Formats: sequence, structure tokens, C-alpha cells
Amino acid sequence: MITHARAEWRRRLEPTLWEDSQRIRPSPEAGIGYRYQLMSDENGEPLLHLSTFGSKRVSKSKSSQSSQIDRTIEITLKELLYGTFGLTAPGED
Repeated sequence: MITHARAEWRRRLEPTLWEDSQRIRPSPEAGIGYRYQLMSDENGEPLLHLSTFGSKRVSKSKSSQSSQIDRTIEITLKELLYGTFGLTAPGED
């Protein structure tokens, strides 16, 4: 059960997406699975829930990581994906 104070705290959080500078390499592991669910937040705004499932997990039904993407993150993520992969936004052909 979420208390009123905790619900208010969650409402004030601003979702953010920023570039990271940690040292990373492409993963050699194949077989990572992704699942998504479409849902709504408490105000009825759309959310995209993404989960990853690693190939080396004993229990394939348990997710490794999950993220919920709202409209603010979606806009930034879309711009990042279009720029990274040289895509054209729909309607800009």
C-alpha cells in the first residue's frame, strides 16, 4: 500500500535520461530477451514497461531489469534512436 506522502513524492519525481560516461563494451552474450507491456500511470497517461530476460538465468520467467518509459523519456529516447541509427521520423520522408 502506498501512503499519501509516498504517492506525493513519486508525483514530484522528474523522469530523466542522460548520457553516461562509464566504460562499457558490447555484450558478447546472445539470447537476451525483451518483453513489453502497455499501461497507464495514475493520471491515465501512457507508460511503456520494458523488461529484459538474460539467457543465463536459471528462471527464464524472472526479469533482469525493468524500466517504465513515460512521454518525457519517450521524446528523448526517440531523438536518441533516430540520431544513433540514422532513422527518419515518420512523416519526414
